Amino acid sequence: MNPILKLKKREKELLVEYLKLAYKNKDYNEQQMKAMFADQSIKWDIRNILNMSEPSFNNHIKQLRDKSVFVNGLLHPLVQANIVGADTGYNLNYKIAIKHEDGEG
Repeated sequence: MNPILKLKKREKELLVEYLKLAYKNKDYNEQQMKAMFADQSIKWDIRNILNMSEPSFNNHIKQLRDKSVFVNGLLHPLVQANIVGADTGYNLNYKIAIKHEDGEG
């Protein structure tokens, strides 16, 4: 999915930690998951794991929101469905087009 999202290194690292958290708690309902993602102690733990300052952490979270990885305090259903394995009814299909040097194709 990164060719589409164009995440930077630290954004990917942050996303991986949230995906691990979501996977470990995949039986949580939406409200429980939202509360967990907003929990300050969990954010602090993730910042420590990544050795990231609070301003940097907040900046990367904002960037993930701007790229619609986080929507309404949760992982976007497409991200969660394809990486965490949740059954949300979303599918992600890739189409790869190869451009020839002569402009055809």
